[in-house]
Amino acid sequence: MSDDPSPELFAIVPIPPPGTYRDTLQRDAIVTGSLDEVMEYIPQSLSRLEVEELRASIPPILEQLKLFERQKSELKDITNVV
Repeated sequence: MSDDPSPELFAIVPIPPPGTYRDTLQRDAIVTGSLDEVMEYIPQSLSRLEVEELRASIPPILEQLKLFERQKSELKDITNVV
């Protein structure tokens, strides 16, 4: 917690049940959603890092899929010859 008198203070808090207070919080919020969804917007959050790792793993997986499809096609060609 900071003793900084700056008005630029923020908090991540659970949204209360439906009502006027909840409506005000949601209207003023930068982002709302589940904790995982909200944490994706914080660069140092685990959720964001997990998303980045998943995105990085997609190209190698696509390359593996292409290789598999080529090998499958080659095997199909071989079995059709026999």
